[in-house]
Amino acid sequence: MAVGDIITAARYNNLQSRVATIMGNGSGDDGYGQSLNSSQVAVAETVTATHMALLFNDIEAGIKHQSNLGPAEIVIIDVADVIEDSNSVNKKGVAQFESETTTLENNKFAIDVNQGTAEAAVQGQYTTDWNGQLDHLVNVTFTDGNHARHFFNAGGEVRFSANLQSFPAEAKSINWATILSNMQTIKFNYTATSATGSGTGSAIGYHDLTTSFQAIFDKQGSGQYTENHYIIEVKGDVAV
Repeated sequence: MAVGDIITAARYNNLQSRVATIMGNGSGDDGYGQSLNSSQVAVAETVTATHMALLFNDIEAGIKHQSNLGPAEIVIIDVADVIEDSNSVNKKGVAQFESETTTLENNKFAIDVNQGTAEAAVQGQYTTDWNGQLDHLVNVTFTDGNHARHFFNAGGEVRFSANLQSFPAEAKSINWATILSNMQTIKFNYTATSATGSGTGSAIGYHDLTTSFQAIFDKQGSGQYTENHYIIEVKGDVAV
């Protein structure tokens, strides 16, 4: 493709399809579940600046979600602009749009801290004696499977934390308070589970769920209290 050539519908549709895979419904670990501004064009249709501008809006939305910044390699194409194969100076070439789309794809699981909100969900408070097992069952419910995978594909996490309150100043209680404090926040995302503090996470995330419980995190006590464990297990209603 040279300067002045018409961008083919096939090239545009390939580019639009790549963007739609990330921003639209997608499948598996692709797809944010967002409505698209751009769409495919007919084989015989001329790709216009308007088509490219709508595609820019979709790419921009994804890049902003991932980085809280606008696209670095492209700018919106005006109606009077000539669509070039490549122009890194004015950033309006098709090649620049393809390169920015690669960035969108490579960072598809990323979310900038300014683009998400942490919301308190389920809480539980228990009073019990030591030397037993305490279970806290939490259900995280989505409208359907697509809503669930869109949440995790777009960088969503389910977070856990725990603490011990009003405990006596004796060794076992102090050890449990230390366990819960030191693990800080546990984050379950699309592919893994980790803690902002200490503890053993796993390479199990949403896309690894089965219908059987799997241990995804363990924080163990220390010293004479190594039998103390804070364990998180997860399963899905259906395998992902």
